[in-house]
Amino acid sequence: MRADRCVLIAAIVLATVRFAAADSQDGRPNVLLDVHGYNHGGCVQVPLWPLTDWLGARVEDGGDWAVIRLGEKVVYLQLPRQAWTGETPVVPLRVVAEGLGAEVRYRGPETDAAATVGHVPVVEISIEGISIEGRRGLVLVHAAAPPLVTEILAVVRDEGYGLDWLLRVSAVAGDYAKTHEPQWREGFGFSQHWITGVLLRRHDEWLYLLRSSKVSHTQ
Repeated sequence: MRADRCVLIAAIVLATVRFAAADSQDGRPNVLLDVHGYNHGGCVQVPLWPLTDWLGARVEDGGDWAVIRLGEKVVYLQLPRQAWTGETPVVPLRVVAEGLGAEVRYRGPETDAAATVGHVPVVEISIEGISIEGRRGLVLVHAAAPPLVTEILAVVRDEGYGLDWLLRVSAVAGDYAKTHEPQWREGFGFSQHWITGVLLRRHDEWLYLLRSSKVSHTQ
């Protein structure tokens, strides 16, 4: 993708972002559900529609362009035609957010701040002066594209683990996927230990093979 188009895409998307009402819920980090980050060549990309919904933006089909409106702000973005028929395109988060005046910080597992989210890499977005001031949100950075993450999180919800708000897909190889599942203790936050989950795709479904604290969290 050309640099000028990437900048245009970025400027469009976060003009539409609306952060959650609080920075945390019950002391837990304010992770933006459904806005799954995907580390693609060092560029964190996110799905367009969940992002614009979260921001409270209106998206209109302008023919060759998508017209995204948030208050008096208007952004024009070229989208593939399949974006209007059910397939969600992904856009570069940092380019979009910073192009709209938001502050973006990457929190890798080696930083002190990352300990607050169980050593799961996240991108923190903070907005001052865009629609509503002083809002923050966290986007988890996965090792898989958003559609695959959505499939795996659906399995987690079905299993009743209640981790969908912070589960990270950390590796994918063929029909296997590995998850990083931080352990939360009410009143204490995250511990230094985590559960590793291994899933297998069978007939278009993902099945847990195991969940254990004794499995290495490596590629």
